[in-house]
Amino acid sequence: MKKSTKINLTIFGIIIFAIILLFGYFGFIPGLSNILGANKAKDLGIKSTKADWNSAIKKDKISYSVLPASTPDGQSIQRTGKQEINTSWTNAEMTAYMNYLPWKNWPYKNVQFKANSDGSVEISGNLIKERLSGYGAAVNIPSQITNYASKYLPADPAFYIKGKSAMSDNKLTSFDLQAISINKISLPVNMILAMTPKNLIEKANAQTTGNITNDLSNIKGKKGYIIDYINSRFTQIPGFYGKKVYFENGKLVFTGSLYQNISMVK
Repeated sequence: MKKSTKINLTIFGIIIFAIILLFGYFGFIPGLSNILGANKAKDLGIKSTKADWNSAIKKDKISYSVLPASTPDGQSIQRTGKQEINTSWTNAEMTAYMNYLPWKNWPYKNVQFKANSDGSVEISGNLIKERLSGYGAAVNIPSQITNYASKYLPADPAFYIKGKSAMSDNKLTSFDLQAISINKISLPVNMILAMTPKNLIEKANAQTTGNITNDLSNIKGKKGYIIDYINSRFTQIPGFYGKKVYFENGKLVFTGSLYQNISMVK
């Protein structure tokens, strides 16, 4: 083999290796991604234990029960009753709740929840990709959205979200998404909106205003549509009413009502 050919092959091999490392770094090659730490959730410095879970559910006063394993995904979590609640949950309690909720379609693990002094909240963790479909069916997310996410997301990707939001009289009074990332990829909010297929938003919006007819990239006031959609979801949770909900230093503060019972498939 000629020397020049060997050099070319070596360069080609280096390029291929670099591409493999790049995809592994961003989380698209599971084994390599684990080695490189691409799918390791961001450490927010919040630790929790089962004791924090017990404290969290003691505050919400909700009774938890188990549904038969044969229950369809769309009915795999059920809420009934109504009770007045005026309390707050610490970062550790919220972190424990998001990690220990014993529902078979709960798609989060390794979660850390952090409410900051400026009213913002940060959440990091991993999405359990195989549970997205069942989760979507249970909380009434259009199947096109979960299918789209499942198609393009790497296996059990790490996620990080930071933003500000508050609630009054069961509606969002503020909503400001500041940062979002999947594995090592930071995603600007505008880019996320622009990449979302039109028909997904149309179907979601049909349950609120039903008037999106243009391509999403040309729609003005996307943030308003998102807020309207989220607000419509609040009204569909049995027994839930957020009279006053906000984040402060180390706490989620809640005044309003919650359901009394949750039944779920484990």
